[in-house]
Amino acid sequence: MIFSAKLSRYLLVITAIIVVSMVLPYFYSMLFYNSYPVPRAYFSPVSKDFIFTKAGTKDLLRYDRTGKTYTREEFERLTPLFNYRQLLYREEMPDSLNGVKLDIQDVKLNNVFYAIKPYEIFKYTIMLNPLIESAPGRPDLQMPREFFRIGEKMEFIDCSTNEVKSEMSNLFNNALIESGFEFPAIGVYGNPSTRKPFDEGYLVIDSNDKLFHIKRIQNKPFVRKVEIPEGIKIDYIYLRESNLREQYALFITDKNKIFIVSYDNYKIVEIPSDGYDRKEMQLVIKGNMFYREIGFVSDKIVKSIVTDRNYKVIDTYSEILKTNEDFLVGDVSNYLFPFKLSLTSSDNLYVDFYTQISDLRFLIVSSILALFYFFFSKKRENKFQYTQLLDAVIILFTGIYGLMAVVFIKLES
Repeated sequence: MIFSAKLSRYLLVITAIIVVSMVLPYFYSMLFYNSYPVPRAYFSPVSKDFIFTKAGTKDLLRYDRTGKTYTREEFERLTPLFNYRQLLYREEMPDSLNGVKLDIQDVKLNNVFYAIKPYEIFKYTIMLNPLIESAPGRPDLQMPREFFRIGEKMEFIDCSTNEVKSEMSNLFNNALIESGFEFPAIGVYGNPSTRKPFDEGYLVIDSNDKLFHIKRIQNKPFVRKVEIPEGIKIDYIYLRESNLREQYALFITDKNKIFIVSYDNYKIVEIPSDGYDRKEMQLVIKGNMFYREIGFVSDKIVKSIVTDRNYKVIDTYSEILKTNEDFLVGDVSNYLFPFKLSLTSSDNLYVDFYTQISDLRFLIVSSILALFYFFFSKKRENKFQYTQLLDAVIILFTGIYGLMAVVFIKLES
């Protein structure tokens, strides 16, 4: 009976430690942590150098690598392809740049911007998607009446009746088999929206990590196997239709490499990715008539790689950012909290136990707390008990969490 009571107590102590390690650091960060602005990098086709913007105390700061600051209007003139609307409004848009005559329609067409955050990569997706007609014969795309899934075979399901449409399913299923597709699909990536200029269907990864392009053209299957370099395992695909028609999609591998599937007969082009970590960094790609800017952004680092249109590196910039861990509030946190637990992460959409381990500085505080608790409890009870020593050991390794748990959850006499 006594053993059962002790076991129940320590199970409650462990539970309390887990709960407190989630709650206490959260409130500490709410009370004491500051947010630090993250700079955005732009490569100026005028100065041929980086220009940065960052939130200031009162206004947006604009500056270059030397620290020289710029007014809003000066910044806009240095980045005319990005700020062409404002320059047109002020009648300051240049007629040509770098010896190239500027046509506003070309400027619009060649402007590229998209961002891929870690939680977009690491999320659960329902493998049920609409296959939009890519050649509707009308100016607008229409959402179909059926959705498809690719398990042991490709099936189309009628939205209104939930019945499998056998004829269409067999048509597409056979086309996949003839192209060498191995079921089931482990990834289906597309842009299931009618708010786009045209439809490019889906890029699908089969069970052998091979890549296939699937479209619906006049209710007939279009299936194309896309040859990717040997040994590549695709982790995520970003497919968005653009009138520029430069690339079908971009994909990221399990080794943090980045590749483009180009419109040039599905040619696979690797783009610079040195320093990128898909688990922690946002990938930002900007482009214009002259350059491509590949940016990696987290709360700890900003890196930008500028290339020409063929992805040959022209210039790079990286900056280590200040975080709360670099200041007193971060030092105090490392002394107080041996670890921090959370059920959520800003980097993905999965609910799980996420652990952040502090360095060994917490042992200074936890040792003091453990010794204080051991001698105080021994003096209060006028005798030594093994539970006192075990409680002290728990406090030694869990710090303030363990102290709160053993003090409030006592063994009944």
